Amino acid sequence: MATDVAETTPLPEAAPPPEPRGTLYFGRFYAVYVVLGIALCAAIVGVVIAARSTGGSGAGQGWSSWHPTGGGIGLAQQIATRVGGEYRLGNGDQLAAVIAKPPIVSLNNHKIDVGYVAIRGGKSGSDVVASTSSSNTVMYSVCGLGTSCSIPFGTPSPARGRLVRREIVELALYTFHYDGAVQNIIAFMPPTGAGKQPVMIFLQRSDLGSSLSQPLDRTLNAHTPTASTMTRADASKVDELTNGHSYNWTFQQAQDGNAIFVLTRLRA
Repeated sequence: MATDVAETTPLPEAAPPPEPRGTLYFGRFYAVYVVLGIALCAAIVGVVIAARSTGGSGAGQGWSSWHPTGGGIGLAQQIATRVGGEYRLGNGDQLAAVIAKPPIVSLNNHKIDVGYVAIRGGKSGSDVVASTSSSNTVMYSVCGLGTSCSIPFGTPSPARGRLVRREIVELALYTFHYDGAVQNIIAFMPPTGAGKQPVMIFLQRSDLGSSLSQPLDRTLNAHTPTASTMTRADASKVDELTNGHSYNWTFQQAQDGNAIFVLTRLRA
């Protein structure tokens, strides 16, 4: 009897050996590293997406209090509406309407693409030719809505001309900053009277230098501008960025069918 009882009583199972403490800690640290790695990758992807969505030129929410959306000519039209609405005559009326479009002109009653801008006697003394297209160039017309787009109120003056040039600088800054594909801005000032040719401002991305990477209000004072309220610092900055980039112009058709703007630099 005693023997039977001894044979049927199960022996307790041996407890598994304790897991080494180093292995336990390694597993915990490994899990933490995996989570951190995933978070870091997500952050990098977010930064890349944000940079691409703002044109890849360092654009960000802090560059200006307002920013356009999208890209291409739709983005330029938003900029034209926004910037155009901020500039005023002394009586409070809007200075001019701003029209944004691709570089297309009418020649002999036909619309043709502007394929080139040729500057006679560039900075080096030689002619300079820039290739333009709807993908790398925006054309702005600052139109006063008077005869031939002149400003129908008040009297043309150097101060008012500088105000228009300030507006064109702001248009260019917004466009270059928020659309990384745009390399050239062609902008027409209102003519100073009926029958007079408008001055063209031609700016390339490199012409604006560090102004594209620093906040907008460090380049242009943040206020509703009129000719009488423009600060001395603004006037100096506008002259710096547009003197040497203001032109008389003609256009003709090249052998390949594209239009060429031929520019002659105005004296400062």
